[in-house]
Amino acid sequence: MIIQLNGKSADIPEEIVTLQDLLVWYGLKDRIVIAELNREIIDKKNYQSTTLINRDILELIHFVGGG
Repeated sequence: MIIQLNGKSADIPEEIVTLQDLLVWYGLKDRIVIAELNREIIDKKNYQSTTLINRDILELIHFVGGG
């Protein structure tokens, strides 16, 4: 499936079905992540039930520490 992720085209494996699956695949499951799917902010409690489909537009914001 092809989605737009943070402004770039991303080819996502077919086994990625939910937003939570995508976060696990990218190694972000234990991070604080804000997700906007098709211009709608998704509540973290809904990540597991939010399905992704071809041509979705997804913005992910996560925080990086450092100094």
